[in-house]
Parts: sequence; C-alpha cells; structure tokens
Amino acid sequence: MKRVAAESRAEGAKRPRSSDPGPETFRCTSCGDRFDGEALTAVGQRVPSGQSRLWRCFRCEDCRGVASIAATRVTATGRWFLVRWQECSDWHASWVSEARLARLSSIKMRNFLKQHSGESSSDEAVAEEDFEPWSGVELEHVRELAKYGVGAPRVHRVIASAADQCPPDGEGGRVWYLVKWVGRPYNETTWERGSDVEFVDAAKVRAFERRERLGVATIADEWRAAEG
Repeated sequence: MKRVAAESRAEGAKRPRSSDPGPETFRCTSCGDRFDGEALTAVGQRVPSGQSRLWRCFRCEDCRGVASIAATRVTATGRWFLVRWQECSDWHASWVSEARLARLSSIKMRNFLKQHSGESSSDEAVAEEDFEPWSGVELEHVRELAKYGVGAPRVHRVIASAADQCPPDGEGGRVWYLVKWVGRPYNETTWERGSDVEFVDAAKVRAFERRERLGVATIADEWRAAEG
C-alpha cells in the first residue's frame, strides 16, 4: 500500500497546476515525464540539484533493474546506495534509498553490505579530461560519481543507430546510438540518446556516419550476420 501511495503522489507531480507555479519539477530525459522533489523523495529517488541531460526518473531506472551497487553512504535522511543500472552507461548511475533498493534487489543490497560495512569512496585519481565537456549540474554529477569509483565513461566507437519509436512530446525523430565504451567489452555496449553522444564526442558520431555512407561493415552488421 505504501508503494501505491508513493506512486500516486508521483502521478500528482505531473498534473497541470493553477496559476501558482508550484515547486520546481525535473524532466526525465528518457520518458519525458516531469516530477517534483516531494514525489521523488516519496519513492526513494534523490532529488537532483537541477535539470540534467543525464537524469532519469525512478520508473525508467526501475524497469531496467539493478546491475550493481558501487557505494553506500548515510545522510540525515537515511542510508543511500549508488546504483549502476542494467543496459545503462555509468553516466546514469544514481543514489537510491535503502527502502527502494530493498524492493528492487534485496539480495544485492545484503551482499553489498556484508562486504562494505561503512561509507565507501575511491582514492583513484581521475584525469580532468575525463570530465570534458561536462559543465554545471552534469559536471557536478560525474565528479561525484568519480569520488565513489564510478568513472566518467568515454566513447570508443558508435556501432549502430535507431530511431525512437515512441519519443517524448516535442522530441519527434529522436535518434539513439549503440555505444562501445573505452575499456569495456562489446557485451557492455549501451543505447544512449543521440544528443548526449553528440555532446560528449561528436567526432565518433561523424566517424560512424562516414562508415554508414561508405557501406563499411560495423560490429552490429557482424553480429547480425553471425546470428543469421
């Protein structure tokens, strides 16, 4: 019942309001829905410090599932866990409340706590170029991830593209790219919004487009041929 009530409050965050502007809302860059801070807190998602091109709502995170837990910390509002999501790059790792994580993957949470009893952070040095070209809220986010050992991933190559079949309102024709990441195997490729990939490494997108124009076989072609 508590979960249903929380989700009902989240629904309320999207309803049209009167002339009163109300609280600040945050737009999910995956589904396009907006949520206010009260609704996010109710379902165990940390309220972002501002609108970010990397931010995804709890529904879009939950439907992917927990890939792994990178860190934990205790704040005035309780214990939180830094979660990597399945089929998502480390850009989208986010803090999840203990109650929410218990619903999503209690086994992974218990196993993590057995190995990490206190707050965990990383002393690994991160090169400044790994934070380029992020700025503002996004830079704050990737710097925090690096503090806890979740690096800012760099694009190795773009290997496929696809049009969004159900884009959010106002984003018709949105393109997604399948990205191979530096230092990660091909089975850890992820689909990312085209605008995000363009933002961080437009050169890799141009290289992919040249290969497509010239008919050069991509890794995706090779996978399809092997499966056929």
